[in-house]
Amino acid sequence: KALVHSEPLRATILEVGADDEPDGTTVMVRVSLGSADGLRMNMPLMSPRGGRGLRGWVWQMDPKHCGVGIAVERDAAGAIVGGPQVGDVLVTRAD
Repeated sequence: KALVHSEPLRATILEVGADDEPDGTTVMVRVSLGSADGLRMNMPLMSPRGGRGLRGWVWQMDPKHCGVGIAVERDAAGAIVGGPQVGDVLVTRAD
């Protein structure tokens, strides 16, 4: 019950991690909210309606800025297609 909010939490991507694994299916990002703001381990985050279609899960806990693994798609050359960018907004549930 504590995870249900009257309004979804909105987090902004502050930093996108390096693409260290060319075959990986996730990229780590750091968001503007942390555990002190209500984020919890394994909490799903997604782009708001009409957004870029990003989806991920909280993987690293911090009181101010949690780490989120965002699922990414790659082209034939292994480059990320439409991946997360600084400034993208994620919400804790579909709006």
